[in-house]
Amino acid sequence: YVGDAKVAEFYAGVFSMGAASPVPGPVVVDGNRAAVEIVLDLGGTVSWYGDFFTIDVDTKRIQRLVIYTGGPA
Repeated sequence: YVGDAKVAEFYAGVFSMGAASPVPGPVVVDGNRAAVEIVLDLGGTVSWYGDFFTIDVDTKRIQRLVIYTGGPA
């Protein structure tokens, strides 16, 4: 997914699957990068995700977001 509209479309799809209950772990920050592990319960199906952000330090906006999934827990 590239661009604001595609990322919004991705998250809309995730949350349309049912009652989403994300539980983020600690955020690890290194310079302009941040990473967080998220356990997501989508109506009884629990999956693990790793979200990796690169932040544009001038605009304070997300420059890049990479999401990895480990599948069902």
